[in-house]
Amino acid sequence: MLTKISDWTQGALLQEELQSGEANFRTLAEAIAGAIFITQGKRRHYVNHAAEIISGYWPGPRKGFRLEDASRAGSEGRAG
Repeated sequence: MLTKISDWTQGALLQEELQSGEANFRTLAEAIAGAIFITQGKRRHYVNHAAEIISGYWPGPRKGFRLEDASRAGSEGRAG
């Protein structure tokens, strides 16, 4: 019984640390003036506000928008 409580407490603490780290990352990433795209394969995991402005990208389904087009979109206006 003590082991289960200890495991649960440790898991809860780790979850709290993870959430705190994610909040710190988002605060930092949103404060940076440079574009930040975090992807894995073709999936977008994170795009900061500067990236939205610079590239014309914004979250949500964008038919025909590819991250490879982001640099071109920034100079031509909104992509899509």
